[in-house]
Amino acid sequence: MNPKELQEKALSLLQPLLLDAYEMVVEPREKKSEDSRFCSHFNGDPYFEPGEEWPMLSVGKKNIVKEPYDFIFQVVNDGTIGLPESIAIFQFYCIHDRMPCREGWLVKTYGAMDRTNGITIESPIKRDHDHDTRKYCAITFERIRLLPDWFDIDDYVPQKELTKLCKGLEEFQVEKYSFEIYKELCHVLQAKTDAQSHCGGYPRWVQGNDVRGDKLAFQIEPGNKSDILWDLYGVMYLFFDSQKEGEFLLTIQCD
Repeated sequence: MNPKELQEKALSLLQPLLLDAYEMVVEPREKKSEDSRFCSHFNGDPYFEPGEEWPMLSVGKKNIVKEPYDFIFQVVNDGTIGLPESIAIFQFYCIHDRMPCREGWLVKTYGAMDRTNGITIESPIKRDHDHDTRKYCAITFERIRLLPDWFDIDDYVPQKELTKLCKGLEEFQVEKYSFEIYKELCHVLQAKTDAQSHCGGYPRWVQGNDVRGDKLAFQIEPGNKSDILWDLYGVMYLFFDSQKEGEFLLTIQCD
């Protein structure tokens, strides 16, 4: 095949793989919003309803000790970010020194938001403001189109066909490597492969494909302006659990 035919064939393989995703735009704010419980954000006040208490982990069997979860982020589903309609509010909490063990993190969801009766509960965690640099950050989303990362593409295209096409194109563009040619193909389709913190789409694996669950809910990376200490753990991936409705799976990969 000539270069044009190789490119057209490669694009025809990529086209069905395009997925909508929603990239997080994280903006630090000087002050915490007074109504942050009704907004998408890091490090503010999570939404609660009357009668609820702050999430706690019960540790021990006889002498039970309750350990509070730390609130990390909340996303309010406005119907435009690809979350299921059954989730109006998505919240993520963790106990940092227990991550990533299952008892070390907690996902809470609400099927509806009650703006009239929604309440704030003060976190029982006392912060050392001299060392805790986390900021209140508003979250908005930008719609993007995603394709798998070059290192994962063979998991989505059988028999390494796309890789072979890129190598074929490499013979005609000796100054470029196959992965660079792949990026150019993605650019033609106006798609990204390197989205960082985002909702939906494909994960950008740090250590190779470790898929758990059917669909990516969120990928959260360190250094997203919120000063959440993900650098202790790496990139966090949250998936919808395909085996248990309403449940989630978490995995973390480090550089």
